[in-house]
Amino acid sequence: NNNLSYTVFEYTGTSDASTDRVLDFNDTTGDVYLRNSGGAKITYSADLDRAAAATAAQEILFQPTSGSTIEFSGALSDGAGAAMPMRTTGPGTTMLRGANTYSGETSHNDGTLLINGTHTGGSNVAVAASATLGGNGSIGLAAGNDVTVNSAASLAPGDPDTASGVGTLTVNGDLDFQSGAIYA
Repeated sequence: NNNLSYTVFEYTGTSDASTDRVLDFNDTTGDVYLRNSGGAKITYSADLDRAAAATAAQEILFQPTSGSTIEFSGALSDGAGAAMPMRTTGPGTTMLRGANTYSGETSHNDGTLLINGTHTGGSNVAVAASATLGGNGSIGLAAGNDVTVNSAASLAPGDPDTASGVGTLTVNGDLDFQSGAIYA
């Protein structure tokens, strides 16, 4: 399809880095990709600013490559009238540390997703085969939604970056383990 419209922020560095710049998506209508292909960790500490422009579903995609980490400690929230879905692709680690309030679905397709902050009012969370959901935070689901850990997917509470790696991931809502799902 030649009519794709999206914005890509890509970190290619080989050393850990951070930025406190606001990621302003008010002038874009397409999806937003945060990529890390450098093998290090990039930390975004500011909020995602899309409140003024997002009147249609605009997805945010986290794409860390193997050995890379994308840490987002700002807040992810919906726009002015449209739910924002969130998706992860790529075998690396995505770490969410902020107070997130986006209400679109979360599709975790590959690698590790660590919820080390809070997520309230969310829609369904789906963890695909070979993906891992973990962290020391909390997921608060809107009524009628659930966290589904599919066959060959893992739920692994805690954070491997902490001294013990052990912790508690709180799910306020339904947690659905499909046949073949793994609790690690």
